Amino acid sequence: MTIRSMGRQAGLVTCASFFSAIAVSAPFIELPFDASYEIRFVQPSADSDRPIPGVPPPYGAMAFEKGNFDTLLLVGHAYSTDQGGSAAIYSIGLKRDADGHVIGFADNAKLQMLTPGAANSSSEAGGGLGYGPNGVLFYTSLSDSSLAMIESQDSQVSDWVDLSSLTPTPVMEAAPLTFVPRSFPGEGKLKVGAHNGHFYGLSLTSDGGGTYYVTGVSDIGKLAGSGTNASGDFNVPTGFGYVAAGNPLFAAPALLAAQCDFNTGDSKLYAYQINGKGDPDLGTARAVVNKLCAAGAVIDPQTGDMLFTSYYGYPALTVLRGFTVAPPTVAFAAAKPSIDESEGKAAIIVKRLGSTVAAATVSYSSAEGSAKAGINYTDVSGILTWAAGESGDKSFDVPIKNDGVYTDKLTVRLKLRGAKGAALGGPADATLGISNTNPPPTVSLVSVDRRLVEANDETALSVNLDTVSGLPVTVPFRLTGTMTFRQDYGLDLDENGPVQSITIPAGSINGSLPIYLGDDSLPEDEETLTATMEAPVNAVSGAVTANTITIVDNDTPSP
Repeated sequence: MTIRSMGRQAGLVTCASFFSAIAVSAPFIELPFDASYEIRFVQPSADSDRPIPGVPPPYGAMAFEKGNFDTLLLVGHAYSTDQGGSAAIYSIGLKRDADGHVIGFADNAKLQMLTPGAANSSSEAGGGLGYGPNGVLFYTSLSDSSLAMIESQDSQVSDWVDLSSLTPTPVMEAAPLTFVPRSFPGEGKLKVGAHNGHFYGLSLTSDGGGTYYVTGVSDIGKLAGSGTNASGDFNVPTGFGYVAAGNPLFAAPALLAAQCDFNTGDSKLYAYQINGKGDPDLGTARAVVNKLCAAGAVIDPQTGDMLFTSYYGYPALTVLRGFTVAPPTVAFAAAKPSIDESEGKAAIIVKRLGSTVAAATVSYSSAEGSAKAGINYTDVSGILTWAAGESGDKSFDVPIKNDGVYTDKLTVRLKLRGAKGAALGGPADATLGISNTNPPPTVSLVSVDRRLVEANDETALSVNLDTVSGLPVTVPFRLTGTMTFRQDYGLDLDENGPVQSITIPAGSINGSLPIYLGDDSLPEDEETLTATMEAPVNAVSGAVTANTITIVDNDTPSP
């Protein structure tokens, strides 16, 4: 479904406050934004039993998974002290159309972790979710106004900060949070909204252990139309997103704030001009969307669209389209580039997407996968730089060494880190594949036909490679002739039975198969054992592929 203006409303959309469900008119876009923007509803598949498959309502905050724009994180059972159940973060894959816009869900959501309030209190997450410095995932808990932090390697909360105890400016009932994106004024700063309508800027300082202290709070003031009356708070902020300059009707960077009046359903999305710290100029509010009952909001870093959740009801995910300049990102052009080892070097392409208003840099590096530095390739590191206004791709070279050895496809790990003036997009990690161009080695028998007198003795089949291989070579044999196994000769045994093959380890050039001869004390004719090489693994057969052992009897016939 697409909605552009009041004249194109369709039916009712249901959403819920923290305490009760309310019915409001379908959202519509205000003038003059209606000429450039549109609302799309993301519908679940017909067989889904929930608006967002696998996520229990009510819904809350959202964030895109770090480095993966096709996976959405969102809070289910949000504000569980009011609604029952346990609040938790879920992840769900997204479907996109040819232009990259979110149009559906790729699968059922997966539970990532529970999200308790401070010190595991019953107050749980709902309104705020986002990645901060060093990949730490932050969320807010409304009732106890706590800020939780989850380090990238952890599967549970690493630490909390009680925002209500901050002095001299406590933050009560913290709801949405966002970090100012790269290239925006105030980039990297943490911004939090409160249930009373106030907008705060928070300063973070590392605690040295992977998480952060809140060392400063700035109360910017109340957002447009928010306040408190006998019925409670109204026009509560529920989600934030930053819009790049150059989008229709946005000559400068701006903040979008979803605000919901849970008493009347008179909910709006406002646009604010921002100052040098990324804070809204509260006197510049412009209504963009009306009747939008949002529980959480996030900017799609791939397209610049703004996504909204509702607490309950269909559809549960709404998309505001029309943005033509996405947030600035840098990423590898391919997750799995490849090259032949004979080519000498691999040119790795890094793309810059979205806004180009600010200069941007990103650090790159390589590391060993199955390929060995100094043998198969040369490690590299450096910085790529885009000037302000510069678009297009940059590249760096990874020198490739041809060691002349037959191998499987080798890999080198590539990383982008430390982006400035742009966010790391996806993929920020890539794997370079190096395809082998050297021929496999040739294996030949070096043992010769022989005649041996019957005795308890040992002989062997021996093979050589014409060159060292980077892979193990296995040479199976077929044994035929008049000699009888276990009576006239024996072989080594393994878990599969008699060993009838030779394995040459990688890096070696020869191997052998022992054959144990027996003396049966019976007069008999000469006996033979012919070993014929069958198709080798990781090698080709040479000129000599068979040996015959002839045993001459040493027993005297009885008179």
